[in-house]
Amino acid sequence: MRPWPVAALLLLAAGCHKTSGGETIEAQAQAHIDALNGQLDDQKQSDELRALYGCGPYAVTPIQDTLKDQDYRARTQLINVLGAIPDDRVEGTLLQLVRSRRKEDRRQACYGLSLFPKVELHQQ
Repeated sequence: MRPWPVAALLLLAAGCHKTSGGETIEAQAQAHIDALNGQLDDQKQSDELRALYGCGPYAVTPIQDTLKDQDYRARTQLINVLGAIPDDRVEGTLLQLVRSRRKEDRRQACYGLSLFPKVELHQQ
């Protein structure tokens, strides 16, 4: 697992997984995902992707649950966001996407996997 910034750990420990409106960050992430599907305006799509990435690990499950239902453009962007989120659940999904029929899915999944820390095994 990639290390988390100290500020993110403190917010998580303080129970900041809900927005000021009371909805969970998972619900907020799902709303951003829904807004992406069919979005043709590049600026709005970029804003939604930034907001989705800002949800952090709370966005992993909503992305995984809806990835198959997205149009090709949103799907590629969601894979890109998923690969940038520091969470252990992401690696398995990206490994599955490496075997996708779509070349762009495979490319984004490989890029996301390249962001994972490399494990070095030393025998002592």
